[in-house]
Amino acid sequence: MVYKKKASELREKQTPLRQRIKDHIQVVTESIERIYTVATERVQEVQGTIAQLKADSEKKRRQIAELRTEAFGADDQEGEDEGGDEEEDEDELKMSLREAARKQEENDSNIIQMQRDLETVRRTLQRLETKLQRRGPGMATIPLPKIPSQQQPGKEKKQ
Repeated sequence: MVYKKKASELREKQTPLRQRIKDHIQVVTESIERIYTVATERVQEVQGTIAQLKADSEKKRRQIAELRTEAFGADDQEGEDEGGDEEEDEDELKMSLREAARKQEENDSNIIQMQRDLETVRRTLQRLETKLQRRGPGMATIPLPKIPSQQQPGKEKKQ
């Protein structure tokens, strides 16, 4: 008799607990889906930023190369009949070009690091998508946006 009473009490407690578990799963699933959606949008924004930084970097690299050609090419043509004042200007120009080249390398390094970080986020989103697809029946299923893929350098999307 005691066992029947205990079993009855446990059965009565199961339904509210199961409902609380389902509600909790629903809330967690919706939160994950929101996070996934926001992260996917941010990935697209960061990809655009990286593309712009790459374009700016390439433009600056060309400008530095042109200035270097002008500065060092002019040295070869001018010869030794220059004054001391112009030599100081040339030294300053050379130092400025070296500094610009160093900063350009630093920018390129930052771009590469951003691409690595973006790839890490993309892999995490793919794992999250896989886990969300394994949800059990009866759970909310919001269609997830596609994870943007990374474009290879030099290969632009045709519109």
